[in-house]
Amino acid sequence: CRTGRGIRGRIRGAGGFVYEMLAAEKKGKLMEPLVVDIASASRLMPIKSHLGEEFDYVLNGECDLIYGKERIRLRKGDAVYYDAAIPHAARAIKGKPCSILAVVASRDYLFHGDLTRLLKG
Repeated sequence: CRTGRGIRGRIRGAGGFVYEMLAAEKKGKLMEPLVVDIASASRLMPIKSHLGEEFDYVLNGECDLIYGKERIRLRKGDAVYYDAAIPHAARAIKGKPCSILAVVASRDYLFHGDLTRLLKG
């Protein structure tokens, strides 16, 4: 995927995060890498779970990861790898940018470029 040429959209509806899929053309994959602009959400994202695992790496800025009952402050260069079946959400810090590289993976799901099927809207 060349810079800026990934498939773009919003996760969780019109007020959700802007994302860019980095491997949308690959079929039958077990992971989905994407860049997510955490600060682009115009509303507070609900804490949700989904099948599989997730790896997040902060590309710039800082945000909070809500993971179960924990709140973890993430800054540029920080990474987390977690069980996505535990309810979680990334939350922007007011007035601060934050973009992450997120890799969502599942042994139970073959990705075909449709995040909504895994993340349930």
